[in-house]
Amino acid sequence: IFGEILNITPLGLLVILAVILRIPSLFEPYWYGDEGIYLTLGEALRQGLVWYRDIHDNKPPLLYLLAAISGSVFWFRFILLVWHAATIALFWKLAEKLLGANKKQVFLSAAVFTILTVLPLLEGNIANAEIFMIGTTTAAMFLIFAKQLTPRLLFATGAIFSFSTLFKVPAVFDLLALV
Repeated sequence: IFGEILNITPLGLLVILAVILRIPSLFEPYWYGDEGIYLTLGEALRQGLVWYRDIHDNKPPLLYLLAAISGSVFWFRFILLVWHAATIALFWKLAEKLLGANKKQVFLSAAVFTILTVLPLLEGNIANAEIFMIGTTTAAMFLIFAKQLTPRLLFATGAIFSFSTLFKVPAVFDLLALV
């Protein structure tokens, strides 16, 4: 009803809900150790150090690059907020492809996805590799379920999966599951 009053789509409502649930995390004090590690490696890059030679951690570089771009916990989590909003939209589109015209199932699956990926209990409010990895993996899955697979589309899907792996190596198992 609220969405109809404001003429907002169900997808728009889910994105707004996710943004509202993530806003408090932007102002939380630093408390999660891994975010500090990511930001430390990001700052090291900004100061000219070379990753994996001068400073390293056990993760691939894409998360550290986002941390370098952000420069602070607030902006790192803000990037996550925007990233997650886009991921919800991608998940919605993927659910439409997989579930067809059943709008209730699409909404329910996207709503469950949204809630599970913003819950603080499941570390959904911190900038960690798993949350970023979901976005690129969902994008790759969306592409692979296109009506007609072409070599160019398969290459793009593989490239996007490789970005997932550059966030966190276990993303390769999503590719293996798809194969």
